Amino acid sequence: MALFDSLIGELEQRFGLGESAGAFVADTIRYIVATDHGGLRGFIDLFNEAGLGHIAASWVTKVRESLPLTGAQLEGVLGSGLIDRLASRFSLPDSTARDALAYAVPKLVNLLTPAGFIQDPMEGEVASFLERSAAGVTPVAAAVGPAALVKPAIAAVSPVAAAVSPVAAATRPATVAPAAVASSAAPVSPAPPAAPPPQPPQARESRGMPVWGWLAALAWAGLLGYWAWHGPEQAQEALAVAAVQPQALPVPRLALSNDDGKVQYAGVVADEKSRATILDGLNSVFGAANCSGELALDPRVGPASWLADLGALLPRFRLPGADLLLEGNDVKVGGWLSDTERSKLLDAIKRQFGSGFSFGFLGDKTGEAVKTGADRTRAALAALRAGYGGADLVKALNLWVINFSTDSAEVPLDSLPLVTAAAQAILGAPPTVVIEIAGHTDNSGDSARNRALSEARAVSVREALVVVGVPAGRLNARGYGSDIPVASNETPAGRFRNRRIEFKTQQ
Repeated sequence: MALFDSLIGELEQRFGLGESAGAFVADTIRYIVATDHGGLRGFIDLFNEAGLGHIAASWVTKVRESLPLTGAQLEGVLGSGLIDRLASRFSLPDSTARDALAYAVPKLVNLLTPAGFIQDPMEGEVASFLERSAAGVTPVAAAVGPAALVKPAIAAVSPVAAAVSPVAAATRPATVAPAAVASSAAPVSPAPPAAPPPQPPQARESRGMPVWGWLAALAWAGLLGYWAWHGPEQAQEALAVAAVQPQALPVPRLALSNDDGKVQYAGVVADEKSRATILDGLNSVFGAANCSGELALDPRVGPASWLADLGALLPRFRLPGADLLLEGNDVKVGGWLSDTERSKLLDAIKRQFGSGFSFGFLGDKTGEAVKTGADRTRAALAALRAGYGGADLVKALNLWVINFSTDSAEVPLDSLPLVTAAAQAILGAPPTVVIEIAGHTDNSGDSARNRALSEARAVSVREALVVVGVPAGRLNARGYGSDIPVASNETPAGRFRNRRIEFKTQQ
């Protein structure tokens, strides 16, 4: 049976898609792997950002049963555009298209990750299926899915990469929406002739292009991209609108990061009076010796609507590891905090500020560390050479960051996709290699309780590996509590590093 036949049959029967079920599946796959949102990994990240990471992770792992996705959850993450266009193309009610898509997505992600982790799905049977599907549909229908397969991708890349901490961020990261599904009623306009490549500057030119020149070049590049995407008529209309659109002025901005009482600040305000108000408030709450940073002045910046409430807000920011960003009317919190701590802090700020502001969360430093660790572990495991031994194996496994919930010994769902890869690597080592799974905690709380918790976590990891095929005799679990730190317990980042699972060889 072909890879997607079972799902196609289920869609035919459950949702009345009939002969269109195959094309529906193909269009959904193209959307999932679209380069616009970063391919399959970026698609999963959309659910992580919406707070549904535990559901999406279950589709990848083979340790637990995939969790279902409701139509409302799907629409909340992807929006209604994809649903509307699929409904139009296949002559379905919107509710049917939404429910069919919600039913198909978990199963497709599971099928696209046969090894239990995210990899390039555009190979082998998947690529063949998409090619066959594209051959049997009209060019407009084939446009459903990743823009990279149909239209040139236009990506706006900031010249300065934003750091995780809001204090270090020089620019706000651009948000790239998932690829929209092309309407079956819209004609596909040919792209305009390619412009000749720019000539290299003459050797005698030393000043470079002036600022207005760069702006004009960027505007022209954007117009060409819009032309290729929408056609010349829409591009001309967009250019006319842009010509009269006023340029947005910079907004007041203050970013704070609390590293165990040492506060770093950065931002921009309109005048010296506003800057003095901010610095006086910080010095009063944290002490001048504990505050450092820079606040720029820009007379174009409007008044800071949050400035009047800043004095009452700062005492709430004593939470170690907290980050805060005030930008225009946007208020966001984050840092080395648990989900509970972040939510409590944001709720307190909401009560303080009241209406008129938009509230949200910053990038999760813990989540970033987990994701980076997973990427590094996966790459290291894939790079193991034939005949590798225990030392090389544990070196790769120790890049893995398993972030347990507070007081929990259950392996987090976002770590489960790596369980299968880790198991395969252990099975590939010589059978004489025995691995100790060592659990560690920070020094918060009672030491005896920490030791018991660390051992319970090590046992959970061992059990997860046994479930996917590692013989139990090749794995031992032990908890060390807070006895062997690898970083200072004086900072949130250090405590995070100390809460860890380590792998050791016992040959």
